Amino acid sequence: MVTVQPPQRLVQLALFALVIVAVQGCVNTVQAPAPTVAQPGYQQARAQAMGLPAAELRAEALAAIATSAPPMQAGRINLEAAEQWLIAGADQTALALAEQLDFSTDSDEWLLRRQLLIAKVHINRRESAAARRALAFVDQLSVSPGLKAQAEQLLARLEQPAEASTGQLPQLLLDLATQLANVTSTKRRTALQAEILSELGRFPLAFLNRSAHETPEVLLPFFRLAAINRSNDNPGQTVAQINRWQQEFPFVQLDAALMTELAQPELSRSALPTQVALILPYTGDMAQAAAVLHQGVMTSYFTDPLAATRVTLRSYDSGNTADIAPLYRQAITDGAELVIGPLDKQHIRQLVEQQLITVPTLALNRVELPGQVTPQLVQFGLSPEDEIAQLSRLAWTLGHRRASIFFPDTPLGIRLKSSFEQNWRQLGGSLANQHAYPAAASDFSNQIMALLDLDESKKRHQRLAQRLAVPLQFTPRRRQDIDFIFLAAFAQQARAIRPQFRFHQADDLPIFATSHLYSGSPNPPLNQDLNQIRFCDAPTIFSGGTHDQALPRINALGQDAFGIVAYLPSLTSSHLRSHEGATGSLTIDKAGRVHGQLTCGRFRRGTPVKHSSWH
Repeated sequence: MVTVQPPQRLVQLALFALVIVAVQGCVNTVQAPAPTVAQPGYQQARAQAMGLPAAELRAEALAAIATSAPPMQAGRINLEAAEQWLIAGADQTALALAEQLDFSTDSDEWLLRRQLLIAKVHINRRESAAARRALAFVDQLSVSPGLKAQAEQLLARLEQPAEASTGQLPQLLLDLATQLANVTSTKRRTALQAEILSELGRFPLAFLNRSAHETPEVLLPFFRLAAINRSNDNPGQTVAQINRWQQEFPFVQLDAALMTELAQPELSRSALPTQVALILPYTGDMAQAAAVLHQGVMTSYFTDPLAATRVTLRSYDSGNTADIAPLYRQAITDGAELVIGPLDKQHIRQLVEQQLITVPTLALNRVELPGQVTPQLVQFGLSPEDEIAQLSRLAWTLGHRRASIFFPDTPLGIRLKSSFEQNWRQLGGSLANQHAYPAAASDFSNQIMALLDLDESKKRHQRLAQRLAVPLQFTPRRRQDIDFIFLAAFAQQARAIRPQFRFHQADDLPIFATSHLYSGSPNPPLNQDLNQIRFCDAPTIFSGGTHDQALPRINALGQDAFGIVAYLPSLTSSHLRSHEGATGSLTIDKAGRVHGQLTCGRFRRGTPVKHSSWH
């Protein structure tokens, strides 16, 4: 514990304050009658101290006055003194004084004021991790809106991307830059330009606004273009900025089609089909999901003013169907010009293997298909791989480089772990370690201790104690080479795992998780233990609505399935254009797979909120 030694002037001011208190006490004894509400002498002295002209003088006087105040008030006045030392630029003195103060029995307001001061000192010292630790429990405190806003502003500062200061770029972008610098084929150059712009579009806007000296020369024009594309909704402004970009980078031979997409980002709407078939498992194990999908489709259908007069919807039940071929042929025979479905992966494979697809078909799942692209097939599912790719980019953009993985020992857990590992290494990140946990467990202490190397710390202590033959005071120390934890867990597991990380000296480690940790139904009291966990999900999850439907993400998938019908030709032929839907900003790759740019955020006060660094 650091002790602050008061300067000589502080002793003099203490005597001054005591005189004020004594005089005030005498005045109160001779006056009659006494005031109804008597202001204590130390409070009057405090008011006079706050009127002194310099922060240093105010700090010294307040510290002196605190010596004569009751214990609780003394702590508050000392904190005010520390705040004045901070204003005066005496960071070390302010921090040392604040760290002595205990507000555990006082109000949350004063506790947060102390933590804010400590965080500000660490920010001044560029110690972001220490500042985050100081504000780790902001969400659990009951304070005034103004003070809460101060804390959230500081947290937002701490969450600003670290790329501007580190100058590092993800490895996959560096690889693309190398290929672009050496390309000779015009066709290949166009493909690389499109890939670079598409990849940049998956990063936050703050990442794109890099300074020129931190960006490879071959990539700088594309960073500037991607920032223009992301920051402007006004077509006139976009065209003007692209014109300025061409003047700044006249040597860049950008493909004309790409330039057109940048200048005119709106999708072209095609005529709606007259009849659409919905092939869904209305009966059987997936009946609930089918009902919610159908509800989402109908929501979009009735929202589109042209659909009600143009489109006829016909439903086909695939729930008890082993072979989808007869049902699909029946839908075509009945006049379907477009098919939404099927949902079952095996049914999708059957359509491809038997070469049954003769009309545009929007399958509501994704499968790995060997061989060439299947014409007229678009696969649209809620892909955890897309989600993990975006989550990895968020972690990288926030400055993290070394991850640990904590995942359940299930096929899904292994799949999520492998996807994260692949994406993280593509960015250039490294893995400190990884550890599986039993899927049915409620106590994860042993696995967390192994992940954090706490068991090794304990063994080292035991060996040292045996060697010295004396008892040693011991606090386990976790490994320090981990920047963040990637967590794969469902809601019940995540709510148990997060407090156990906190218990095992890892409260300062950021946790990035898959959206499996949240059911989609708001319940702030239940989800308090998820606070500060970051994840990426469909925009509807962060909308603040009540999500009265049972499966909000599935409902959103249904909405977007019908919502993109009129834009399928434009999306499938576009490199950069996207459709803003309920599941995200949607694009279609050359293999016919729909990808969604999700919304990223974190839990705050038990509620998902958008991430301040992703614009």
